[in-house]
Amino acid sequence: MEICCSMFIAPFTTMLSYSTLLVFFTFVLCYLFKIQWQRAQKPKQPFLPTGPKPWPIVGNLPELIINNKKTSVSHWIHSVMKEMNAEIACIRLGNVYVIPVTCTEISLQFLRK
Repeated sequence: MEICCSMFIAPFTTMLSYSTLLVFFTFVLCYLFKIQWQRAQKPKQPFLPTGPKPWPIVGNLPELIINNKKTSVSHWIHSVMKEMNAEIACIRLGNVYVIPVTCTEISLQFLRK
């Protein structure tokens, strides 16, 4: 009698495990498609030139305020660019990106576009 019961229970458990795996893989595939779709929907940020590392919310405003007592804003920006040895930089002031350019060729490309 035990042999007969195990013959009926064994196929049922393997079918149950296969269906569980099928449901699991279906959810995994749906989740992966959802992630891919969300990545495609996000607007891509343009490539910005290098600059001083900003603070999370205020950007480079604290550095600007500290150095503004000594010099003007334009002098501070030029000194930062000299320290970085760059002709173009990206300085974040709050939520605004300021991109100063000191090279005439790069500035002409800005004006053309």
